[in-house]
Amino acid sequence: MQRTFSTFCVLTAIRKAAILATAVLVVFISACDSSSSPVLVDPVDPVDPPVAVDPGDSSGVNGPANQMSSSQVIAQSAIATERFGEIRERRLADDPSSEVTDAVVTAINDFSLVLHRAQANDQPDENAVASGYSMATALSFLRAGAAGATDSELANLLAQDAIDETSVHRSFNALAQTLATRNNEELVLNTANRIFAQPDLPLKTGFLDIATGEYAAPVTEVDFANATQPAIDLINEWASEQTDGFIKEIANNTNITEATQVALLNAIFLDAAWQQQFDDLSEQFFTVANGDIKRVPTFGGERTLARSVESDVTVVDIPYAGGELSMMIMMPDDLASFESTFSVARLNSIVSSLQSVRVAYSMPAFEIESLLDANKLLEPIGLPVQDLDLSDMFDSLDQELELTVQQKARIEVDQNGTRAAAVTTVGVVTTSVVQFEEISIDKPFLYLLRDTTTGVILFSGRVVDPSL
Repeated sequence: MQRTFSTFCVLTAIRKAAILATAVLVVFISACDSSSSPVLVDPVDPVDPPVAVDPGDSSGVNGPANQMSSSQVIAQSAIATERFGEIRERRLADDPSSEVTDAVVTAINDFSLVLHRAQANDQPDENAVASGYSMATALSFLRAGAAGATDSELANLLAQDAIDETSVHRSFNALAQTLATRNNEELVLNTANRIFAQPDLPLKTGFLDIATGEYAAPVTEVDFANATQPAIDLINEWASEQTDGFIKEIANNTNITEATQVALLNAIFLDAAWQQQFDDLSEQFFTVANGDIKRVPTFGGERTLARSVESDVTVVDIPYAGGELSMMIMMPDDLASFESTFSVARLNSIVSSLQSVRVAYSMPAFEIESLLDANKLLEPIGLPVQDLDLSDMFDSLDQELELTVQQKARIEVDQNGTRAAAVTTVGVVTTSVVQFEEISIDKPFLYLLRDTTTGVILFSGRVVDPSL
């Protein structure tokens, strides 16, 4: 893997225990020749006029929950305007956590593991990072505009067949609001959605209202046909802004062209300190997937951690600052075999078996960047990409559309934490009668970054060689 980390990433790696970000790009491209006639609005039901972006709106991603995800780059752009239906603010839940249904969380986790398995099978000898939550959010958002077979195929792929679609959108809204409460002085968790659309597309009011009310994503109009490169630049600036510079590019001239009609994006960014900072243990041995032994940068220390030791896997759950998010490390005897059968039911069983014990713990520091071609990974198992029925999104459209879905994800993990040294004094005194269980993560492992209260998986991945 070629490492190309910015100054920002280097600086924050000194301060934070884990930095993760992902951006998902869902693009609709006209299947017709891009030189075909422009799409016209049905004169019987004209669309609402676009609303210019207010440059004074500086609300943050973690600002008031009824605000749209802020974007200074869009607010200051000369090529962007925003469109709304009848709803102009996010729908607020009185108690967001009560609207996050177990069925939707289970569906997200099931899809996350399906995506992880597809990624692992595609590149079995590579490290990986992905956010099934991010992609599930984007594709669930897409369901708001899908109908007929397209909607059924998306529901099946996302394990949402038995869930009322209204409940799906409300749960994603409530989950985003719930996750926003996880932020504290040592943890930043941002999520954001945005739609970029060709001007004057005949978007239905009902779709616009779900976009704004449940996903906090008003439509941003940009002229893909006549200003393709400025549109690409604006999308990338938005993705960079929402991930604090960690994801600098998701759009390019291969996935965004003059034939693009709609680009739907989701971004999630986490910058978190461990609840208790670890120590730098210099280099230790790690047995990589092919059996070679390498020396890799390692961190760890004596801690009280939740762990489970089962017949085929050793599991450790490491909390982040605030205690509401954690990274679950699973080191199986055989990574590929474990991944092939790992399920939500097995995950729930592991979580219920975790016990807090005093351990002498160590694991490698690692940095991973992945670019996922979801069409390649998910079309074989049900992602609809052609002959799309989007009649719940458009009033009328005289062109067939093709779907492209991509995700870029990055993760950096090390021993550090923001101001964690000031509070990491627990357990520094030891005596000869204290016994420590030794857990060394020294061979390929799977990791899940979870919200421990709702149980939702935000990121997943695998490390087969930390030195890559």
